[in-house]
Amino acid sequence: MTMFSHDAGVPASTSLRNPRRRQRTISDESLAPRQNPKRQRRSGLTSETFKPPYVEPNNGYAIGERAVPIANGHWRSERSTPPNNSGLAIRNRRLSKSDHDRREFRSNSNVLLTKNENYVVTRLTTTPIQLQENQSTETWQSELAAWAGIAVATTQTQAIVWRYKHDINDAKITKPLIIPLLHPSSGIGQPLPLGILVPTSPEPGLLIVMPVSGKVTYWETLSGAASVDSSRRKQLATEGTVQGLLSGEIIVKITEAEPHGFLLTFGTGRVAHMILTDAQGKPAISVQFLRSNAAHAGGFLSGLKWAFSSAGWRRDVAAVHAGESWQRGQRQCIIATTRGLFQVWSLNWNGAHSMLYEVDVKYELLDSVSKNGDPFSNGDEKVFQVLDFIFLPNKVMGDEKALIKTKAEFKLLVLVAFSVMDTFWYYLLTLDLREAGSEVEVVHPISCYRSPLSTESHFKPQLIVPESSQIAFVIFEKSVVLVSLAEVKDTPDSQLQLEAQTLPEPFQDSIDIRRDKPYRIVGCNADLYDKATKESCCTVSVQGYGVIKISVLPVKESLSAFDRPRITARTKIEQAIFFGTLPQNLLDFSGRSEVQFDIEDVEDAALEVSHSIMSSSSSYLPQIGPSIEQWLQLRASALAELMKYLRQHYDNLGRVTRWQLLWNAEKLAAAKALWARHSATLQHKARNQINLLAYIVDCIHEDIKTQNDIDGQEPDGLRHWMVHDTWRMEFVVPWANKVLGVLESESQEDNEPIALAEHARRISEASGLQLAVLETAFEFREANAAFYGLGDERIVDGVLQDDYADLPDPWTSGEIMYAGVEKQIDAAREFVIDYGENADGEGFPSMEVLEKMAADNPRQVEICFRTYKERLRFLKSRDDPELKKERLELKKQFVQVRKSLLIGLVEVNQAEAGLEIAEKHSDMAALAEIVVDEMEAIQENINRCETHQSDLEAKMHLKFTFYKECIDRYFVERGSTWANAFFPRLIEQKKNGPILDYAQKHQHQVTAFLRSHVEYAKLSWINEILSENDYATAGHQLSLAQKTEGDLWTKKTQLSMSKLAVMAAKSKKQVTEDDGENQIRTIDCQLQGLQAQESLLDFLDPFLRGIINDPADKTQAIMRKYGTRFVKHKPALRQLMESGFAKVVVGEVLGIEELIDILTLMDEDAFNPMDPFEEEFRAERFFLALKLLHSCLPGPTDRSRIELQEMIIWRRCMIQNDWEAINHTELKQDTEIELETGGTSLFKTLKQGLKEGSCSHFSFTTDSTVSTHGTNITKGLWENVSQIPPSALLHAGTSLSSLRSSSRYDDTPDNYLTLLAHDLQIEDEALEQCLNKGRLELWWQGMVEAAKQSIKTDAEQAGEQRSRRLSFETKFKERMDREDEESLGRLEVENGNATTETDPQGDVVMGM
Repeated sequence: MTMFSHDAGVPASTSLRNPRRRQRTISDESLAPRQNPKRQRRSGLTSETFKPPYVEPNNGYAIGERAVPIANGHWRSERSTPPNNSGLAIRNRRLSKSDHDRREFRSNSNVLLTKNENYVVTRLTTTPIQLQENQSTETWQSELAAWAGIAVATTQTQAIVWRYKHDINDAKITKPLIIPLLHPSSGIGQPLPLGILVPTSPEPGLLIVMPVSGKVTYWETLSGAASVDSSRRKQLATEGTVQGLLSGEIIVKITEAEPHGFLLTFGTGRVAHMILTDAQGKPAISVQFLRSNAAHAGGFLSGLKWAFSSAGWRRDVAAVHAGESWQRGQRQCIIATTRGLFQVWSLNWNGAHSMLYEVDVKYELLDSVSKNGDPFSNGDEKVFQVLDFIFLPNKVMGDEKALIKTKAEFKLLVLVAFSVMDTFWYYLLTLDLREAGSEVEVVHPISCYRSPLSTESHFKPQLIVPESSQIAFVIFEKSVVLVSLAEVKDTPDSQLQLEAQTLPEPFQDSIDIRRDKPYRIVGCNADLYDKATKESCCTVSVQGYGVIKISVLPVKESLSAFDRPRITARTKIEQAIFFGTLPQNLLDFSGRSEVQFDIEDVEDAALEVSHSIMSSSSSYLPQIGPSIEQWLQLRASALAELMKYLRQHYDNLGRVTRWQLLWNAEKLAAAKALWARHSATLQHKARNQINLLAYIVDCIHEDIKTQNDIDGQEPDGLRHWMVHDTWRMEFVVPWANKVLGVLESESQEDNEPIALAEHARRISEASGLQLAVLETAFEFREANAAFYGLGDERIVDGVLQDDYADLPDPWTSGEIMYAGVEKQIDAAREFVIDYGENADGEGFPSMEVLEKMAADNPRQVEICFRTYKERLRFLKSRDDPELKKERLELKKQFVQVRKSLLIGLVEVNQAEAGLEIAEKHSDMAALAEIVVDEMEAIQENINRCETHQSDLEAKMHLKFTFYKECIDRYFVERGSTWANAFFPRLIEQKKNGPILDYAQKHQHQVTAFLRSHVEYAKLSWINEILSENDYATAGHQLSLAQKTEGDLWTKKTQLSMSKLAVMAAKSKKQVTEDDGENQIRTIDCQLQGLQAQESLLDFLDPFLRGIINDPADKTQAIMRKYGTRFVKHKPALRQLMESGFAKVVVGEVLGIEELIDILTLMDEDAFNPMDPFEEEFRAERFFLALKLLHSCLPGPTDRSRIELQEMIIWRRCMIQNDWEAINHTELKQDTEIELETGGTSLFKTLKQGLKEGSCSHFSFTTDSTVSTHGTNITKGLWENVSQIPPSALLHAGTSLSSLRSSSRYDDTPDNYLTLLAHDLQIEDEALEQCLNKGRLELWWQGMVEAAKQSIKTDAEQAGEQRSRRLSFETKFKERMDREDEESLGRLEVENGNATTETDPQGDVVMGM
């Protein structure tokens, strides 16, 4: 087997060209004249195809070195002469300025896919269309030659070459070259051919390797490869075959290893060195498999052993990369296996090679990861593999650098992966590779990407580090991961952060390709480093899409590389919403599960992004545009995409944040409507008329709008506001009204009054602006609440109904908002009312404008109500006392404003709209007023209609019928709510009769309304009898009516009728016998109180007859007669007495306690003892007071009230007479003493009470012991009244606490009670004087016994009188009988024997 011998690697290929034939240059071929032009075959190239891109002459390496690419994405320096393109058949011309501008424009015409403050991703538009389209199922892979700016894509049958990078010096964008392969693959399922550009002079060459067959095709120039003559294309090619392929062995990778060489990596793990020239520099293909020195020295058996050893082909090669050329004709390369075995080889341009050393760094790599926090430290078995590596530049120079190269020591960046099951972790490790011992210096964990490696992928992960060495690109099939390689500077601050574990993670991010599309990465390379831009760039080929460029932006000069901005939630959100919606964007912005942000950070970021869109401060939005409408739509679309992204990826977004985002979106929607309204107004506005919206913006204070430098770039303040300040939309609404006053003030100052027509136009425009903002906002809110994740919220007409607890103030309902709308409504309505009759007159506004203002008024009212309701609901959720107070005041204000605005609609002929709004907001009071007033107005119009106005009358009747139908519908739909508003309005309009008429159709509502409103009891009892036939309820309603009745006669009449109704109810069995008797008894007690007041009035009537008919004069006359002595020096009691008499003289009903006070406060000596009527009233007044107290006040339910009043009555009764004078009995006979005591009020009251009997409700009625001011008073019956000492009455009501014990004074202020207690204290002192100096305590029991004895004496005397009268009547009858008999006897004697005739009844028949 010769495949293992040294000669086996000798190329078995030769050039197809005749070496003796003179080789023509490309210039000769292009410029030599042809004998037959028609048969001339032309190349597919143009003069600009291979012109290299412009590169800075000094790229950061030593002067005089040129940049030569290393296939792993880094760059090396090699002293050589740059390729000379002068031999190319290119006819250059000097570029004109227009050409230069065109090149610059085309070079910047790449499609922006995404950007942030760290990097920019663009799609290069130079990619051939057949590679961009995704419709084709044909697969391809590519190689990118950054040094030439040219890309090669290979399919099964052809190679496509195009320039993917263009510079301003390029003449034009050229068409791609389509190069058919000389040895196309036989089947679609076979591996794709491998193609790579060869850096030859004067233009690049092309190398094609077939992976399965091992056939190699090499063109020294692309122009030769692209020749349209197939025979010539084949003639210009150098062909060969890789000999010694094993069965099933394929070539998987070509790695550039110049000079004049490439490394071929095989699927079996073998690596071969391929050289494209022979010793004379002529094209020739030779391939040598890399074998160790031991394999060379041992002959056949050693070669066989090497083939099957670990150093042979049975290994899984991770990567093969060639290092820098450290000696002419020499190159070092490194082969790394997935297990961590690194082999360092030395290559020679003539094909010689040798392995310098081999080192296994697996454990060093594992140990370095474990020291930095092994994610698999739980003991699970983990899989380790090396994926790729690249060379890093050593930071040494001169002899030391040469020494390092001689020792073959390298600084590598290694990409490794750890996995357990489907969980992967990736690391970038900085490895110092040495034969004596390798060491890991830095570990860079990749935290933003942990997707598992696909076993079906044809693309292996690749690592790219541009020349700046600050950023690493890790290329996966569906992702590009960016990792910062910046190291932390050793500073005290960094050491503290490191110890506290607060050191921020270096910059990382993952750029992902959409997984729902068949896009996949098929090639990549680093771009040349540009010192001007300082960008680190990587170019990636994506199958089905084209070539994209990732440019990492430089760090700001004030920051270190480690301080590069981190990827934040805001960054991800902005990329998604601004670039995720681009058509055919291949990038996936949905985010990765490895990168999670706290929901608080996401919410803050979302609000920041939303605000940046609203204020046009986002760098992703253009700063100016010709169309504000399109500009607003662009921002609205961005806000919608923002919410769409948040809904998809952050479903747990907070409620408050959702509301704030919705409010921003509705502000922008309002801005669109505002601008549309403004634009429509401009079409009909004269140039000399004020632009109201612009004037509003100008009037808004500078502190609440973005500064606009008029002298700068934006002289239009309105456009500037629409671009930058739409997030302050809440200030436009109030200013729409306020600006009218400002304009009017300015006109007055200038003595230029505003024409009425112009003023009307401004009012109408201001109303339209308010409507445009608020109507749009509320409509947008309700329509889009679900989209913003607020679908469960109760939103009606755009107003949230409840749960404002955590929300900030809604922008649509601030104080300036509802106040501004309300003022604008009033202004428009008043203007229409004032000038409606004179419309279209000279100097007056047009009817068209006034009709529009009237038509807008209902819409304004509706919007005003929404702002009020929203504010009230917001305040309801707040616990702040000040806000609670504000809510109560605002609620009262709203009720008044709502009714006023709804009624105001009638005044501008919008009654039906008012009905609709009142119905919607359930304002029954306003609804009832509109209906009743409109029906009354219609009826008046009908009555005024002349006979010839039959059509108008018919219309009026139809309208009247409409309102009647509305009333019936409201009764059905609203029930009692409507009745409670409608009937009071009828009563207010003195239309009580229709209420009872409605009982015929709506009896239930009428009855329910009347029964529930005590104030309408006078109507209710009639309804109960006529409609309900319910006498019991009628009696109850009359009883309720009299409670609020002030007229004495009316109250007595109502009570009497109530008694009759209860009696009728008893007879009809509508109440039980006991209930009926109780009700009658209660009514009788109330009638008794009225009868007492009538008795008082009858008593005063003779005195008042001679006084002028003036209630005040009568009151003062009564006070002069009966209120002089007892209430003297007692202002509170005098006021009480005077107010009571004032009611008496006008026939107003007195309260029982008021009547008691009058009866007990009248002067004792004012009564005329000679007048029997006055004497009788004086004798009974205190007993009457006690009787009223116990019969007309509720006893058991308020005992303290009755007890206090009863003690005051007795005390006043006792102090009416001079007990000190009575107590002086010396030289007085018993009859005189009895006469004095018998004339006292106390004696007459005791006698009257004892005479009435021991009825418990007339005096001390219980056996309980009540403590009053420390004295125990045992209450007994009238016959036991002697057991109660008068001293127990002391201190009753003489203090504030004593008076407060009575419910009578619950609502009385303390200052009045203090004055009253002082007056009662004077009474108390008088009683105490009677006790001390008049010995009333001793007289008391005697008085009781005397009263009893007097009653007994009176009874005995009455009995004797009855006996004498009976005896007299008997004797008189007997005498009359005797006289009759005697008269009859004398008559018989006188007549002798005469016969007397009698009739059948026994009467004598008298003769004639």
